[in-house]
Amino acid sequence: MLLASCTLDHDGCVVCSDAGIPVRVLSIEGDDALCEDAAGNRAQIAVELVAPVQVEEVLLAHGGVAIGKVEAKS
Repeated sequence: MLLASCTLDHDGCVVCSDAGIPVRVLSIEGDDALCEDAAGNRAQIAVELVAPVQVEEVLLAHGGVAIGKVEAKS
């Protein structure tokens, strides 16, 4: 479950400014991944900065680029 008020369908967010949007990786092709946010919006996200990436992993995306990984709670 992704918890976020920011989604991929906005150009910017007055709440989080430059913070990353949590997205779940659906598929990977080269240095890009099809990702989905908490609202179900999908986008191609560049993942080379956080590689290696796996399907179902949760990333933080900003401006179409993954900038970090979200660690699963144990």
